[in-house]
Amino acid sequence: MKKRSLFFVVSLLVAVVLFAGFGCSAPSATPAAKQTPAAAPAAKPAAPQAAVIKWNMQTVYPMESKNTDYFATEWVKWVKQITNGRLQIELHPPGTFASGTEVLTAVSKGTIQAALDYSGYYGKTFPISNVESGLPLAWYNFTDVYDAFYNRGLLQLIREEYGEKNILNLSINVPGGGYHFGTKFPFKSLDDIKGKKIRATGVYADYVKALGGSPTVVSGAEMYMSLKTGIIDGMIFGMSTLQSYKLAEIITDYLEDPPIGLMVSAGPQVNMDAWKALPEDIRKLIEENTAYFYGVGNANYDIYTRNAKIWSLQKYQVKFHKFSAADEAKAWSTVLPIWDNIAKLSPRNAKAVEIVKQQMKDVGRLK
Repeated sequence: MKKRSLFFVVSLLVAVVLFAGFGCSAPSATPAAKQTPAAAPAAKPAAPQAAVIKWNMQTVYPMESKNTDYFATEWVKWVKQITNGRLQIELHPPGTFASGTEVLTAVSKGTIQAALDYSGYYGKTFPISNVESGLPLAWYNFTDVYDAFYNRGLLQLIREEYGEKNILNLSINVPGGGYHFGTKFPFKSLDDIKGKKIRATGVYADYVKALGGSPTVVSGAEMYMSLKTGIIDGMIFGMSTLQSYKLAEIITDYLEDPPIGLMVSAGPQVNMDAWKALPEDIRKLIEENTAYFYGVGNANYDIYTRNAKIWSLQKYQVKFHKFSAADEAKAWSTVLPIWDNIAKLSPRNAKAVEIVKQQMKDVGRLK
């Protein structure tokens, strides 16, 4: 018995020493659940990503064109980049949502949120577009257009009128370089237009009619086949399209100097409701910078136009012509009554035409 008692005491002492060595203590009254090691601090939730806004946009220009394609395709890419992907626009080719003369109706109603269109199609719907698309003989280059729109107040008048139809014109666009007659027949003077079917829209249709021609509305996408099949005998269209639309394969003559005007459109055109729904910082980024984007694009377009002329001369021997003194005098006497008729369409038009007249006087083209 003594041995067992001694063994028990020794065992108990060893156990106490072991517990003391490992720092163990008697159980506390704290619930077992709170005895478990604390979990690592929870990571802060990631900041919610800004919602991606998606728009549809239709262009009236062939998307495979290497020059007019820039003003829609590259703008869409640029918008995605400048907004860090927050606004993404899917671009659609001509005819996807609306025909060439109904695109702005689709924008107005919100069927699509944006478009790149030619204002010359809308002279009746938007009387101001007759000035916007370029009064005949008024503007010879992008500098002329910029001056009228931004320095002399024309863009403000245009935005007022389009705004009444729920459309915002973001910027000016000159996707056509020099703009005058291209024909399938020999062209020696303005008298040669008499009796011919000429593609022309808006105020340029009035110009063709005043010269005795028959104006016909044809979209850019339909131009090649319309010329080839004889629907039209010629066109008023940008010189650059001789290459971009391959019209030099059909056109034999082009009246180059001076241009009757420029192919001008305030673009892109945006549905006002969709625009107002954008976050303020996105609106500010796009509105403040689109003009610069298009400015660079239009400068490059001038280079493309020059190269298109060289290409058309070398590959297809297209003949380029200049006004004779008699033709220039005839052209001015033809277009000024057209200007005055456009001014009569509305008080806003009267202001717009007066802006252009004063500009032409300032630069010495009009007395």
